[in-house]
Order: sequence, then C-alpha cells, then structure tokens
Amino acid sequence: MSNENEYLTLCNDLKKQYEELEIQKKNLNEELIFFKKEFLTTYGFIRLIDNLISKEPVLNNTLIENIEYLRSHQSEIFEEKILCIKKDDEEEDEEELNITFQLS
Repeated sequence: MSNENEYLTLCNDLKKQYEELEIQKKNLNEELIFFKKEFLTTYGFIRLIDNLISKEPVLNNTLIENIEYLRSHQSEIFEEKILCIKKDDEEEDEEELNITFQLS
C-alpha cells in the first residue's frame, strides 16, 4: 500500500513539474514572438532611414526624428526586457529606477 501511495505521489509531482515546464515554455515562446516583432520593427526603421538618406544626403528633421524615436524605443525595450529595469510610476518624475533581477 505504501508503494502505491509513493507511486501516486511521484506521479503527481511529475505532473506538477510538467505543467510548470509547459507554462515556462509558453512564456518563452511569447517572449520570442515579442523580440521577433521588435527586431522586425527596428529593421523596418533602419530601412526607412536608409531610404531617406539615399534620397536626400543632408540630415533633415524627419530623419532626425526617426533616429531619435528608434533609439528611444530600443533603449526602453533593452532596459525593460534585457536588463529587467522598470520605472516606478510614482518616482518617474525623479527618474529613479527599480532594478529587479530574474534568476530563473
């Protein structure tokens, strides 16, 4: 009887571990899709900037605005997703950062 209970306990533990791994896999797939979209967006902006430069070699306001937007957008993504830095809403005016580390 104790062997059956141990077996059932082991099966339940394995099922729980499997479900946790499936959740992690789903989260990783969602994150991968997010980064693919970000890469595609960046690539599109670089192509746009390249076309603007080839048509008009002088830096104009549109080109400068696009470069500033691209830099700002990529900085936000890098800080939030890669470095795991999130700004607190209350402290946003003071530009203080709350840094969290993910160990998993």
